[in-house]
Amino acid sequence: LSNGAVISSTELATRNINDYGFHVLLHPVYGPVNLHRISRFASTKQRLMAMGENPVCPWPGCSKGAHDCQVHHLEAWRNGGETSPENLTIACQYHNAVNEVDGRGFLRRRGTIYWVPPKGWYHPPGTPVAPELEGPLPAWVEEEKQLLEEEFMNAR
Repeated sequence: LSNGAVISSTELATRNINDYGFHVLLHPVYGPVNLHRISRFASTKQRLMAMGENPVCPWPGCSKGAHDCQVHHLEAWRNGGETSPENLTIACQYHNAVNEVDGRGFLRRRGTIYWVPPKGWYHPPGTPVAPELEGPLPAWVEEEKQLLEEEFMNAR
């Protein structure tokens, strides 16, 4: 523990510990054994935030309601993506499974959640087009972000 107390890995596993951060397992002679991130699964609050942002699965043409969807990491957990509101959205079970599968496209955030089609994909007229991933955000987005941050800090 951070206070120098020594506990076994079994004791650590059975404790009610933080919902975020890292666990470091240390051997008394050999030193660091492993490092674990926590937690992969979204909290109730994070799930509700994702549902509020997207009341339905954000894949084009999908109308599965958020209450029947899964919480989805925009940057995959296996690739180091964090379980944080900025990296979470809602996706139905099917689209959560096929996200980033070759030829299927993927979800990203740039102000809002949107679907990025695979390279060479024909984009039907009348469906939302993903904004460019390259370059800075428009000035109005940065200004709006700053205003929201100020409102949040003043509300605390």
